[in-house]
Amino acid sequence: MNLALLLTAAALAQAPLRPPAVPLIAHDPYFSIWSMGDDLHASDTKHWTGTPQPLAGAIRIDGKPHRFLGAQWRWADPVPALRQVAREVTATRTLYSFEGAGVRLDVAFFTPALPGDLDTLSRPVTYLEFRARSTDGASHNVQLYFDAAAHVAVNHPSDAVETLPLRYGELDVLRMGSRSQPVLAKSGDDLRIDWGYFYLTGAPGSGANLVRTNSRERLAWLSTGKLDSVKGESPMSDRLVAHLAATFDLGAGIPAGSRVRCRPGQAPGLIEGADPGRPWPSVPCG
Repeated sequence: MNLALLLTAAALAQAPLRPPAVPLIAHDPYFSIWSMGDDLHASDTKHWTGTPQPLAGAIRIDGKPHRFLGAQWRWADPVPALRQVAREVTATRTLYSFEGAGVRLDVAFFTPALPGDLDTLSRPVTYLEFRARSTDGASHNVQLYFDAAAHVAVNHPSDAVETLPLRYGELDVLRMGSRSQPVLAKSGDDLRIDWGYFYLTGAPGSGANLVRTNSRERLAWLSTGKLDSVKGESPMSDRLVAHLAATFDLGAGIPAGSRVRCRPGQAPGLIEGADPGRPWPSVPCG
C-alpha cells in the first residue's frame, strides 16, 4: 500500500499541468478572459462566466496566414492553425509556443500582479509579447495580427459600442466601450463589464499599427497583410462586430519581437477616499 501511494505521488508530480481553463487576462471579475481549450486556437476565449469575449491572433509567414489565438474567423476561408508545442502557467504569466512553416512563435500574457507593490498590483494592465524566430535556418517574411472584439467591453453583444483613437504622451491608443456607460446599474453574477473602457496600445518603438476595424473589414489582413481603420461607427450586430486591432510587420529579420499592451478603463473616483491615480483607497494603516 505504501509503495503504491509513493509511486502514484511520483507519477502525479511528473504529470504536466492541465488546468481546466487557462488565465490570459485576469484582474477582477469584470476583466477576466480565459482560454477554455487544450490549445489556444481551439476555441474563442471567454469571460469566466463562459460568455465569449473573443481575442484573435494570426501570423502570416511568407504570405500565408496561420492562426494561433482564437477560433476560425467568421466569413473567412478556413485558416490553418500553427501547431501548439508548449504551454506554461505561472503566477504572473501564461506562455504558449507554436511552430509551423519554418517559424517558432512564442506568445506571453503577462499581468504584473505583485502583492508587494500595490501601485503595480492595482493597474488593470496586461502585456502581450510576441517573439518569432526561424526554425529551419531560412529567412521568412513574418507579419503578426492581434485583436479584441467589442464583447470584452460590454455585458451583451447587442449593446451599442463606440471606438475612439486617442493620444497619451508618446502613445497612440485605441479606446472601446459601451455608449450608454451605465455605471453600477446592474447586479448579479452572470454579468460582464458595460461601463469603463478597454484600451489597446503598442509599446513605443514596437512598430505597432493600431486599427479600428470590424468582423468583415479585418478579413483583408489575412490575404494582404494590410488593414486600414474603418471610417465612422458601425452598428453592433451579430453580423458586424467592432474590433480593436494591432498589426506588426516583422519583415524577414528573424529573430524579431514585438509587444502589445491592452487594458480596460477604471473609475477610481468611484471609490470613496481613492487617490485619482489609484483604483484603491488611500486609507492609513495602523
